[in-house]
Amino acid sequence: MKKTNETKPTKNKKLTSFSKNLKQLRLEKSKGEKKLSQTEFAEDILKISYASLSGYETGMIQPNLEMLIKIAKACDVSLDWLCGLSTKRNADEIKTNEDLIHAIEEMEQSINPQICLRQCSPDKAMLSIELFDNDIANIYKQIQENKRKLKRGTIDETMYDAWYERVMEEYNTPISKEGSKSNADKPNGN
Repeated sequence: MKKTNETKPTKNKKLTSFSKNLKQLRLEKSKGEKKLSQTEFAEDILKISYASLSGYETGMIQPNLEMLIKIAKACDVSLDWLCGLSTKRNADEIKTNEDLIHAIEEMEQSINPQICLRQCSPDKAMLSIELFDNDIANIYKQIQENKRKLKRGTIDETMYDAWYERVMEEYNTPISKEGSKSNADKPNGN
């Protein structure tokens, strides 16, 4: 039996979102004034046939999971965004102002930081995020200091990476609204 990267057509909201997002990716890959054709996007970027891409964009064909993963990797987006399950295009990186806004909203929901907005002038505002967590603030200071050392050549990349990996492993614990891992272990958070 021939292996296929698609299933029978179905019309549902998620497929419509997928179709819309896929077409948006193709249009974004266009260079300047020249729009990337379906054929160019399909063959040059996704390495699939024009017919498959056309079917995906119109919603007439639903790709299987393997094809969804291939498209997400080729376009550097998350599967959730591609399928319309999330507004965040990439789960790992903040590349756009929209991504930054979503990251701040997620942070606000999960750890309840103090978020302050101050109008500096009629056309400029400052947003600050306060965590009230000495451990996280100290780690962040150490990260910045070690990045400066790396840039100056005082430490090499291997040393920095080993230190960073050790610190991140130590702090790979659930976020608490009351404070960091080490504060939770101390009586009264001190």
